[in-house]
Amino acid sequence: MKLIKITSKVFYAEVEIMTLQLKVPKIACSACANTIAQAVKTIDPAAVVEADIKTKLVTIQSVKPENEVRKAIASVGYPAL
Repeated sequence: MKLIKITSKVFYAEVEIMTLQLKVPKIACSACANTIAQAVKTIDPAAVVEADIKTKLVTIQSVKPENEVRKAIASVGYPAL
């Protein structure tokens, strides 16, 4: 009988989480905020999205680059400035 040694390797990748604060003039209600959050989460499921309807500011913590986040939000009808 042969003795077989099984080893496993675990790799940890360091990722940079960016915080973006974008002005989204068309945001008017909580449904708008939810639509924007869902759009961002399609490209980064771990993203954290907070929207302030009064100030029209959306704060996003994501590993995705800003241009991808902007495209995702614009694709659902809410272009960011």
